[in-house]
Amino acid sequence: MSEWFYKAKNTKLDHAGTLMLASRGFLCRSAYTREHAWVAHVQDVAFGDVLHFYFVDRGPRPVGAFEVIRREAFKIAKDKPTADDFAGPVPGCALYEVIDPSFIVKLDPHGAYQPDPKLQKYTGWLLHKVGPAAAAPAKFLAEQPVLVKR
Repeated sequence: MSEWFYKAKNTKLDHAGTLMLASRGFLCRSAYTREHAWVAHVQDVAFGDVLHFYFVDRGPRPVGAFEVIRREAFKIAKDKPTADDFAGPVPGCALYEVIDPSFIVKLDPHGAYQPDPKLQKYTGWLLHKVGPAAAAPAKFLAEQPVLVKR
């Protein structure tokens, strides 16, 4: 098991929307860039790894620590999404394709999230909250990388 620091910014969804997706056990993340190359480190995140998830806008706000889980383990109290809303995993990584993106569209009515450029579907990690996020290094929070190994 590895641990990672991950940060979201308000370039996509605002803090409230990001929290709502995380509370539904999902983190929207593309597997590929526009050039159809792997996004940095996405292939390195494995099932059972922990993401220490932060939202960064006016300052870093910890969202929590989340285990990356398989679809079979995906259970939430709310009605959407369900395990049946996902297919995969995407070959070569722990991301899943979203079959029914209505739960994303509902929280993102302006369409800031886009389908993966290569797969042409929304993709993301399925999550289970395991506790508070570990303290992230100031350098990580201030610089460009979105995903780094702890």
